Amino acid sequence: METVVVVLGVVAFVVLAWRVGLLVNRFKHRRFVRAWQPLVGIIDGVVHEDPQGGGASSYLAGSWKGRTIHARMSPHVRSWEWQHHENRFGVGVANVAGRTSWMTTGDARQGERGLGVKSDDHALEERLHAAGVVERLRCIQCHSVHFESFSGYLFLEDTVEPLWAPPPERFVALLDAAVELARIHDQVNSGSAQGR
Repeated sequence: METVVVVLGVVAFVVLAWRVGLLVNRFKHRRFVRAWQPLVGIIDGVVHEDPQGGGASSYLAGSWKGRTIHARMSPHVRSWEWQHHENRFGVGVANVAGRTSWMTTGDARQGERGLGVKSDDHALEERLHAAGVVERLRCIQCHSVHFESFSGYLFLEDTVEPLWAPPPERFVALLDAAVELARIHDQVNSGSAQGR
């Protein structure tokens, strides 16, 4: 009998914790919806809850210049230095084909030192450099860009302070830059004969 009571207690606790988690997630999602409002109309977007739960981030899905866009806001993320938190914001271009993942290194906001492209394919690194990826990142003064071949997303990432999302003008600039970087990527990493 004692085991049955313990099992019932554990089940009741798990159900209660799950319900509390849902309530907290809904509350956080409402805050995200309010933060997205100035940007929703720009891409005719729809706000989505964090797909991994917990209310740590939120997505805005829409389209810009014929490309599917998934913008992401992740407030209060611990920075690389671990001393402070930052509000990260990303603009992702979906359905980007490519056989090799790549990313930029360094930080375009910190000047030219150390800014580059890293990939397992060194020829791709050279093609991306020659196509102007680093210069485009410097112009937009963004944190980084990376392409994930397994997901088909090219993400342009930035930090925004003190708000959770950039102002509309900056959002448009990030959208334009992300679409342009996806266009460059399509030319040099599409997997076609000319991209190899």
